[in-house]
This record gives sequence, structure tokens and C-alpha cells, in this order.
Amino acid sequence: MNIFSVLSMGKSRLHETSMSAMLGYLLNPYQDHGLGNKFLIEFLKIVPSTEFIPYINKIQNGEYRVEIGLEVGYKYEVTKRYDIDIQIKILNSDNDELHRILIENKIKVMAAQEKQLKKYYDVVKSEILKEELTTKLSVIFLTPKTENQAITNEYSSLDIQDKSWLYWYSQNPENLTIVKLIQEMLISEQKAEISPINEYIRHTLKAFAHFISYHVGENKTRIYEDLGEINNKIQINLDSEEYTVIKRESGQIQIFDTEEKQLEARPILRQYIESIDELNNKAKEISIRRLFGLTTRDYGNIIFQSVSTY
Repeated sequence: MNIFSVLSMGKSRLHETSMSAMLGYLLNPYQDHGLGNKFLIEFLKIVPSTEFIPYINKIQNGEYRVEIGLEVGYKYEVTKRYDIDIQIKILNSDNDELHRILIENKIKVMAAQEKQLKKYYDVVKSEILKEELTTKLSVIFLTPKTENQAITNEYSSLDIQDKSWLYWYSQNPENLTIVKLIQEMLISEQKAEISPINEYIRHTLKAFAHFISYHVGENKTRIYEDLGEINNKIQINLDSEEYTVIKRESGQIQIFDTEEKQLEARPILRQYIESIDELNNKAKEISIRRLFGLTTRDYGNIIFQSVSTY
């Protein structure tokens, strides 16, 4: 049984937040997976950036520590908020922050927004400067292997040197991927090059790699297709902007601007819900029962279920 495939059956989906949560869990040395900092170290090794090389030995021997954050929020222009999918902070023994790594995860190519990566970088950089920190800042773009122009444009819009593009999976063995990282960790364990991985985590790693290979690889978009006719549609207003929110028969939630351009739904829906006390309280009630937080579908359902009450 592959638990990740099971969770994607029927009307369920593993969304970007779920995939980010699983990756963030593996990257966090202080979680209960028993891997310690092995996964984090191997991840830093595959990132094509010399910026991380000086940290690896010091993290391994405990001289430096890391903080892993999921959906880390940054305020922008008072009313707006940007959420970083995964954030890694590297700190020295004096608790000084040396490096901040932002990971922007894309599962669906249609979620690409040309300036989004640049906006995220600019907002975080601005906060670092405001706090008068000397922290270095890097960005990792994690996507399916694709030739999609919108994804390419989003990465290209960030004109900095310390950025890297990784893939979840690729058939090309030379590409840097999460699946390849997992596979090489398992091979290293077989060769006794690293300490043993417990049986449950070994099985989970295999299941996760297989799920990624099948569902998030090249041209693998089946579980993310827009299925079903429109079941419901409402208009919402946020920061003087109007959006159309659509719910399909499959339960999938989509959002469009006034020019009928499809946008990444989750951050807009979340910000809208947070602006209305009744809906925000409902979201908090649900979130405490969820391991991976609320999905786009959760946020959409909260809005559609409450539309007659506000």
C-alpha cells in the first residue's frame, strides 16, 4: 500500500501544501523520522550553490543548527501577506542567523505567476534589511520537470545569482531531483555508508518517491486536471480587487481575476478568509484537526458553505 496514492484517490488530492509539509518534515532534523540531519544535508548537497558548502560539516557536527518553517508569512504593504512554502534558517552557536533559504514549491504548472518568486524574494530581503541583519538569502524553485513557459518566466523574473531550480522528478538522471535524493539515500543505507534507517521511514521514503515519480513527473498531470462542470460560482472582493471563485463537480476550487486569468487560489482565499472573523474562526477550528493544514479545497468550501451568512 502507498499511503500517498491512497490519499489522492477519489475526490481527495495531495496539494502543494501537503507536498511541502512532507518535504519540510524530512528536512527538519528535530522531527521524529529518525533521520536526524541526513535528509537536510543531502538536500543541501544537491542544490547547485556553493553558498551552502561551508555549512554542511558544521550542521553535521552540531555546531550550527537549523530552523524549518512551513507557510511562513511576511507582511507586504500592510494589508497583503506572502507565505513562503518552506523556509530554512541556518544559525551559528551564538544564535546568529547566517543564511535564510526560501523554497517555493510548485506542483501545478498553472499556478505559475511571472513575478511571484521575485516578490517573495524582495519582501523577505526587505525584512532582513529592516532588521539590520547580515543574513544571506537564497531561493530554491521546486517544480515538476516541464517546458512550461509560465514556470520558466517565473524563475527568470528573479534576477539574482543565488537561486537554484530543482525538480521533484525527471527521467533525465543528470537533473537534480527530490526522487533522486531519496533513491541515493536508500542506496547509501544499503551500502552501510550511512547509519540504518528504520523500517517504517524506509517504506515511507519509497512510497513518497514512487508517488512523486508517478504523479509529479514529466507530463504527469492526471491528478491535477480540472475535472467536472462548474457546480457553484461566487464573487469575492479583496483589497479592492474582484475575483470569481468556482467550485467544480469534482470539488476542485479555482479562482479567476476580472480578465478571466486563472490565479493561484489558495493564498487569495486564505487572505480573504482571514479578513472575515466568522470565516477565520471556522478555518482555525478545522486547522487544529489537520496534520498538514488547510488545502485550497478546504478554504473554498468554507467560503461556499458560509456564503449566505455574511
